[in-house]
Amino acid sequence: MTDQRETAGPLTGVRVVDLTHTAAGPHAAELLAFLGAEVIKVESHRHPDLFRRVVDRPELGLDRSPRFNEVNLNKASILLNIARPEGRDVLLRLVALSDVVIENFRPGVVERLGIAYDDLVKVKPDIIMVSISSNGRRGPESEHPGYASVFNALGGLGYLTGYPDGPPTEIRDSVDLRVGTAAAFAAMAALLHRQRTGKGQYVDLSAREVVSTLIGEALVEFAATGRIPQRDGNHLGVYAPYDVYPCAGEDEWVAIAVTDDQEWAALCCAMGQEWLRDDPRFCDAVARARHREELDALVTEWTRRHTSTQAFRVLREHGVPASPVMGAHELLEDPALRERGVFRTVEHPLLGRQVVTAPPWRFRSGLPQLRASPTFGQDTERVLRQVVGLTEEEFRFLSEAGVIE
Repeated sequence: MTDQRETAGPLTGVRVVDLTHTAAGPHAAELLAFLGAEVIKVESHRHPDLFRRVVDRPELGLDRSPRFNEVNLNKASILLNIARPEGRDVLLRLVALSDVVIENFRPGVVERLGIAYDDLVKVKPDIIMVSISSNGRRGPESEHPGYASVFNALGGLGYLTGYPDGPPTEIRDSVDLRVGTAAAFAAMAALLHRQRTGKGQYVDLSAREVVSTLIGEALVEFAATGRIPQRDGNHLGVYAPYDVYPCAGEDEWVAIAVTDDQEWAALCCAMGQEWLRDDPRFCDAVARARHREELDALVTEWTRRHTSTQAFRVLREHGVPASPVMGAHELLEDPALRERGVFRTVEHPLLGRQVVTAPPWRFRSGLPQLRASPTFGQDTERVLRQVVGLTEEEFRFLSEAGVIE
């Protein structure tokens, strides 16, 4: 059984100021928090994180969003109006005591607020700032904002996703999370750079470019051959059978990926149709690809006689690369994932006990500690008094002035 001990992470002692919202930026900061960093999320009543709102239930307020909880674990939350000069000054005092600042404001906002990188290095010369934007902070399209569907389209992944007779397909939140992962990776690289050189770093991260790096094979194919890669559903080159196949039961599917003759022979045995190995239509990879439709029909005829679990067990016993297509309800109950502690529970003061996804890494010393997302501004006084060092008089004055909310 996986060691369930909780442990402090390797970034313990690192402080991160989180000026992000929605998914990509918050996830980047959350990953650093999973690694032990102290992450302080800065919001205001004028600009709460969009994910705090439950779109179809506005009466629930800002503290009952499971979606927000999922990408803001292990953080503190303060309310500070940084559009006010006094609020900006307090933020800069916090930055002076921090290691990393992550932001994903619309283009031009940090400059207008006076919290761009050039402003931050005046109070903290070795600060690391990670700016996440749709098209990068510099370049001919830097002024254009965007969300996950835009990154997906601009980055080229949408064009390649879907079926030959269908439109490009949007990939939404998962694109945001990939961008967030890249941002966290860049922040850690910058921390390593600072450890080695003593110098801070500005990281200009384009979400569009993150997506483009994920389609390298398509770019190389076009550069080498001049052919434009097209949408091909679940198929992959000449590999066949390589698809998801319907099973007995409602909306049950099994994924099968045969990449060589040995796996093809194993699949024939699993289906009890050994004679197919010597059928000229399927004798090698090229032949199988040429007769893909006939082959898929034969495989479908077999899978429809079994549930996805039954088909998977038979295929696995014969060494065929395969897996049931699992929905969220099945993942939560999957014994292998439960054994590894992938899904854990946190206690939220308003939502109650919540199931959340733990980070996918496992250190020998144990699992990272997990805490529920912060309620709106729950740590304002503690952070500003104990971390920033505001006096009681300063805190009261700024609160009465509406700078501290």
